[in-house]
Parts: sequence; C-alpha cells; structure tokens
Amino acid sequence: MSLNSKDKVFVHPKDAPYNIKEKLYENLSSKEEANYKKVLEYFSDSGLKLGVKENAGEKDNELGLSSIEKMWLSRDCMMRYLRACNLDVDETIKRLKSSIVWRRSFGISNGIYGEEFLKNLGIFEIINHENVIKPEVVKGENETGKQLIFGYDKENRPLLYLFNEKENTEGSHRQVEFLIFMLEIIIDYMPLNVDKLGLCVDFKKFPGVGLKKKKNPSVKLMKEILSILQYHYPERLGLAAFYEIPILVNVLLKICYPFVDPYTKKKCHFGEEFGEFIGSDQLITLYKGGSVDFEYNHEIYWEALIKNGQSKKRLQYRNFNRLGGKIGLTEFDLKAETPERLSININSTMKANPDQIFEKEYEVVEGEVTAAR
Repeated sequence: MSLNSKDKVFVHPKDAPYNIKEKLYENLSSKEEANYKKVLEYFSDSGLKLGVKENAGEKDNELGLSSIEKMWLSRDCMMRYLRACNLDVDETIKRLKSSIVWRRSFGISNGIYGEEFLKNLGIFEIINHENVIKPEVVKGENETGKQLIFGYDKENRPLLYLFNEKENTEGSHRQVEFLIFMLEIIIDYMPLNVDKLGLCVDFKKFPGVGLKKKKNPSVKLMKEILSILQYHYPERLGLAAFYEIPILVNVLLKICYPFVDPYTKKKCHFGEEFGEFIGSDQLITLYKGGSVDFEYNHEIYWEALIKNGQSKKRLQYRNFNRLGGKIGLTEFDLKAETPERLSININSTMKANPDQIFEKEYEVVEGEVTAAR
C-alpha cells in the first residue's frame, strides 16, 4: 500500500537498529584504543585554542572549543578521523583541528538551526557571526526539491537524493553551502548505531522544473565538493549510487574519479537501479520497485525536515549536557531516546530528573509531524 503524497513527507525505517549488542567503535584493537586516547587527551586540554577563519594567521582570533564543538568531538567522530588517517595520531589531530577551523569559517560550527534555536537551549557561544548557515539562508535553494532527504536503505542509512535536472539556481558558493547544510541534517537523521549515509544521484530529466537552461556541475565545483566530503566528512559515505548518467556528466565523473580515494570508490555504483539498495517501503514510486507515493511540496517538506532535525539535535544536546558536557561521548549515548538506552549511568552525572532529557518533542513519523515516541 502506497503512502499519500499530500500527507507524507518523510519515511522512517521500519526496523531501526535499536536492539544492539555492540555499539560502533566499542571493541577496538589495542592500537586503536591507545591512539584514540592520545587524540582524546589532546582535545581535552582546556587551554586548546583554534582559529576562527581558515588561513587567517592571527592568534588574536583564536578561541577555545565551544560546547557544540565538544559535542561534535565524540568518540565516534575521533575514531572516524583516526581510521581515515590510518591510525596516525599526529595526522588525525592535524585533520581534526583543520576541520574545526573549517567548520567555523564555513559557518556550521554553531550547528545549522540558527542562533534563536541555540539560545532556547541556553547556548550563547556563537562563533563567527559574519557567516552562519541556517535554514532561512538556504531554503530558497530547494524550492524545486533538487535535494531530498527521504527514507533509508537496506542498511538503515538515511538517504540523500540529488536531482541534477531540478536545478533552480546558477552555480555559486551558496549551492555548496546548501549541500553541506543537507549533509549536517542527514547526520542528525542517522538512527542509533548508524554513522553513514546513502547518496543517490539521479540525472533523469524533469521537464518544466528548475532553470530552463541547466548546466552540468563544473569540474571546479565537483572537486571542491569532493574535497570537502573526503577531508571533513571522513567515513561518512556508505553508498553512492548514480542513475541515468548522461554522456557529458560521465566525462566529468571520469575527470574527477582519479581524485576519489580507493575506500570511497568501493561505495560507488553506476547505472544500477536504486531498488537494489533500498527496500520497496522506503523507495518512492519514481523508481522501479518503489511503493511510496511522494510528491515534493516545498513548504510542507521543509518545515517538517527542519522541525524534526531540531528535535533530534535538541535531544543530543540535552544528553550531552547531562552526561558532563565533555568530548569523547559516544554518539549512541548522545542520540539515546530513553534512559534505558543510555550506556552511561546518567543518574551519577545529572543534576535533574533523568526523564527531563526525554520529554516530548516534535518528530516526523512517516511524514506526519507528531509527538516523539
């Protein structure tokens, strides 16, 4: 039975992996654990200060880690960087520092939901007021639904669809900002014990949608995006599927492919049906085998996407705060929805009733904005 497109804007996985015997990055090798502790010790230094802008070279503009940045520096995050750096401690520290400065410079170090959202959480550490990416800044980029966070693949990874033929804006840095914005949101949508996303790139034509004269992404733009994904989002890509690739785009992909690391290449699939990776109940009817009836409505979808993302981020920050507000917490504990799912004894670190963390929030369940489960 298909879902009604007028009412459904998002689909949750039916079997989210909640009953878990072992968390991600829990049982490490002795070398991994030893090197992780070195990275943890470095970033736990209260005297650590980093720049606000890339290539600034001014120590006067260096700041310590904010609470949002400490939450970002989870055990899982540091392990992803460690593995991407082949367990080289010095290279991992260098890369993490670079990513923190890049996030500040790019405008996402405060999160992506805006200053008002942070203030409502009691957070007033706003870094780099000049460039802050938030929903109202990038909303116009998706009026045609050219990017879509929708459903989960067979490994319970949330899916980000990119529709090249629905492009509605000329090539600019704002397009890169919007892609990063969507990446940050989809990370919030990852269920417990999932830290990777699925990327579905569809090049089929959508007559009458977007710009009349569409241009294929430039090599420069594709290289910039590729560099950001590989350097600042290591180990985040679980799947990259490309569908109906036109000849010119195929040429561009061949030009950029040598710059893709071997690990990422293993995740890429060209010309295969999306149904090979996505279950019928999570796949829209636009694709073979899909049973979800969906039509993009910008205002309805955008409001639900942001409201649900805020709910998830609010839960993470409250868990972070109650568990000591320190770096190195697991993403499992940050995303846990009930006290029973927390692996740490929260009663030993909380000042308030544990149940206050899990108060009702807005959540989109199969597209409907409802109270959290």
